[in-house]
Amino acid sequence: MDTISAQPETFDQADESGQLAERVLRGMAKWPNVPSVYNWLQLDRRGHWLMKGSEVTHPRLLAFINQHYLAAADGSYYFQNGPQQVFIQLALAPYVFSPLNNQLISHNDKQVGAVEAAYLSDQGDLLLQTDIGPGVIDDRYLAQVEEWFQVEGDRDSGLADLLDGRQNSNARLVSKGFNIDLPLKPLAIAQLESTLGFIANPQPPADGGEYCVE
Repeated sequence: MDTISAQPETFDQADESGQLAERVLRGMAKWPNVPSVYNWLQLDRRGHWLMKGSEVTHPRLLAFINQHYLAAADGSYYFQNGPQQVFIQLALAPYVFSPLNNQLISHNDKQVGAVEAAYLSDQGDLLLQTDIGPGVIDDRYLAQVEEWFQVEGDRDSGLADLLDGRQNSNARLVSKGFNIDLPLKPLAIAQLESTLGFIANPQPPADGGEYCVE
C-alpha cells in the first residue's frame, strides 16, 4: 500500500495548544486501520526532519510534523499524518534541546518544564531526561552548556572519568538560570535507548499485519 502523501497546502495551521489538528482527528476516526509507515522519516542530531534523507524545509509541513510528533507506548516515536502513523528513525534521541532565554526548547517548539536526570555520553553529548521526554542538547550549544558541568576538585579529571564511563560522585550539572542541579552521570551510547527508555529505529511488528516499509 502506498504511503499517504503529505500535502503542505492542505495542512491546518499548527496551534499553540499542541493538540492534534481537526483534519487529523477526522482522518483517524474515518480510517482507523491505515497501515503504519516505517523507514521514511528521520530526525537528525540537530533536530532537522529528513524524508528519505532529504531535509524538510517547507514551513507549514515542518509545523505540521512538529505539532503531530508523538510518543508510542513502547518508546518509539511517530508523526501522526492524518490517519496514518509514520514512525521516526532517531539519529540520537527523541528530542533535541536548545537553551534559549533560560528555557530549554525542543526541536518541535515544546518547553521543558523540568529536567529529571542528566548524562554525559562517551561521545561527549549531554543527554537529559525531562518532563516531555528524553533528549540531547543541540551540539551547537555545547560550548555554552559546558559551563554547567561542575566537579569538585580536578574538573578535567572528573569529566574524563565520565567520558570513560566511570561514575564521579562529585560531578553535577548545575545552572541556576535553568533551575538545574543534578548529578551528572556517565552514559555509554550503546546503553542510550535502554537508559532513557526509547526506541531509535522502530520496525514493524512481526504480527502478520500490513505495514508500509519504505
